[in-house]
Amino acid sequence: MVETSVHNTMTESGFVSITRKQLDLISEIVKSAAETEIMPRFRNLSEDQIETKSDPSDFVTEADKAAEVAITAGLRTLFPYAFVFGEEAVAEDASLLSKLSDADLSIIIDPIDGTGNFVAERPRFGTIIAVVVKGEVTAGLIYNPNSRTAHCTIRGEGAWQETDDGETSDLTVKATASLGQLKGSGGLKFLPKELREQVRESLKLVGSYEHAGSCAVRYPELANGELDFMFFNRLMPWDHAAGWLLHKEAGGYSHRLDGLPYRPTDFEGPLLLTNNEESWETLKERVFSVFSSGD
Repeated sequence: MVETSVHNTMTESGFVSITRKQLDLISEIVKSAAETEIMPRFRNLSEDQIETKSDPSDFVTEADKAAEVAITAGLRTLFPYAFVFGEEAVAEDASLLSKLSDADLSIIIDPIDGTGNFVAERPRFGTIIAVVVKGEVTAGLIYNPNSRTAHCTIRGEGAWQETDDGETSDLTVKATASLGQLKGSGGLKFLPKELREQVRESLKLVGSYEHAGSCAVRYPELANGELDFMFFNRLMPWDHAAGWLLHKEAGGYSHRLDGLPYRPTDFEGPLLLTNNEESWETLKERVFSVFSSGD
């Protein structure tokens, strides 16, 4: 019988968490959905299997829906008392989000993060799972079905990556570079137009900055040192909760620019994630100073 109790593991912060064995079981559920529902449809979608939601670039496909159904069923079997929901379920019933702050144990699913890439037949997408206990992120999993690599984290136990053949390695952010050498990514789309243009101009001070495209790809890049910083204003928990913890446990520093800590129950930023506090302060002062007026 699978052990589903979450009452025996405490993090340094005092939050109840799942065990590493349970995270491994979650990984198996995700990998199964990737093999049966996602990858067979990659580069094999017909037009009637692709829809849009909030705008013409906000895609959802048959693969997203089928994978979420499969993962939800697996997680509810593994954790029968958990509040399990995914991005596509919220698209149908937005009230589900209101239950996140009070649930003893929530598991959040993004079946395909980077659906735009999936539709465009670019292999930059993945599945994200976040475990939230009483409104606090305690574990996360980001699985890339193209590289067959899982990026895993448990609060207080670090961050690591695992390949399908069982090879593991710790994730660590890299040392701080000078402002002009910093490599960043993120999303400016949900900023007001005037503010978006100001930030875009300020970002010319850094070495490079690219649109994220997929948090399932970018958060592991930040945690393993390929990126130096990320910035987001829209913070839906299926996109950010797992990646935020992955980055934190890899030694990174993050904070909202309005002075508040990140919480999965806050859906608007701005959130800045960097390698350390010094880099965060430099970027806030030199690149994102337009947000300081509200502090």
